[in-house]
Amino acid sequence: MKQIVWIALVILVLHSCANDIKLFPDDVPSMYMIYGILDSNDSVQQIKVRKTFGGSDTQNNLAGNSDLFLPAEDISVVVVTGAGDDSVIYEFRSKEYDKDVGFFASDHNPVHEAEFIPIQDHYYKLILDDPDLSEPITATLKAIGPPLITYPFTGDAYYRFADIYNPFYFQFTATGQVHLQQFFINYLEIYEDGDTAYTQSRFDLAPIYKDSTQTTRYYGKAFGLTYIFNIMHMRIVQDEGVISRALHSFDYVVWAGDQVMKDYLRLAERFPDNRKMFFSNIDNGFGFFAASSHSRVENLYPTQAFFDTLVTCPTTKNLKFQNHKFKGEFKREGR
Repeated sequence: MKQIVWIALVILVLHSCANDIKLFPDDVPSMYMIYGILDSNDSVQQIKVRKTFGGSDTQNNLAGNSDLFLPAEDISVVVVTGAGDDSVIYEFRSKEYDKDVGFFASDHNPVHEAEFIPIQDHYYKLILDDPDLSEPITATLKAIGPPLITYPFTGDAYYRFADIYNPFYFQFTATGQVHLQQFFINYLEIYEDGDTAYTQSRFDLAPIYKDSTQTTRYYGKAFGLTYIFNIMHMRIVQDEGVISRALHSFDYVVWAGDQVMKDYLRLAERFPDNRKMFFSNIDNGFGFFAASSHSRVENLYPTQAFFDTLVTCPTTKNLKFQNHKFKGEFKREGR
């Protein structure tokens, strides 16, 4: 399910409502929109299927029945790899998910899922069949491998997040055409009524695009002490009910995307309106079918010197962190 991070990023840039333009003619009754990402470092693959409509009469009907945005129940969604006797067919089943807080066109949030791990450099073909369509909806991708995080090393260790002149350094080997880095802060929140909550705050770095002439395979990012404190200040929400926080560790995740993801995200950055929706590698439909992968390092523990500075630094002292590590097991969401 981790590839939903890419889907969430794409949906975020896709639903800009400022200065939107008309995408579909009024005489188009409906069209499938598909957002599918296959992650070679995950065992669950997800494809999101929705419909879009043209024409004022149809749009008026949508106001009274938001489920018209959803696909028909009798559609078939499969992904095929190989050919002939060596072909393998993965059938995707619809699963309902809770929606994030906010405005949504439909009251439901189904996602089609299948359990398998794509193999690097193998080709995968998406086929969506609907009895009402004259021909199936298709798209093809080539799976990519996970980026290799070369520093920091895996395993429990304590790191000295030093000052800006001697920063902590993340480095990874590129495997895709676009890469997204994420930094997670893991901590326990303690409330005045005695309750506690395991909390993760996430910071997304700007995407790194591979240039067509670029030969460098390694990318890195320096995380100095001031930089990390600024991230904590920005991402940790002030809550008057919290009387104390206990920092456990940091996590670092790198996502890699193929050329399709690179082209789409660059288009989304270029156009703040919904013209980005014209981008599609789907035949007989709209949307994208892309390859992704990811790597992560967990439980990066700061040294005691970090905690001593954390509780006294003007940037972070109001976050109410204790001056020592939370020694219990941190329970990450979804595990």
